[in-house]
Amino acid sequence: MPNFLALETHIIDEINNFKKCLIHMFDSVNYHPVFYETYSNNKSHFVIECLAVPNQKVADFPFYFKQSLDGCEGDWGTNKSIIEIKK
Repeated sequence: MPNFLALETHIIDEINNFKKCLIHMFDSVNYHPVFYETYSNNKSHFVIECLAVPNQKVADFPFYFKQSLDGCEGDWGTNKSIIEIKK
């Protein structure tokens, strides 16, 4: 599978339900989950990662994440395909 949106609808629904459970679980301990997707050409699959960020640092997280990606070399340095999603 190339990405999350290429999955069948019922699988997307299951993953989204699981994400909602993680959001609820992390919220109970004052953390916020940040989900991101990576794809590996050599393994022909994608991975959805989840980072737990303390609630007091969530507002600053997009800035640090983008700053880190901008500072990377290699693939990230030449292919900056970042999709910004705002709530």
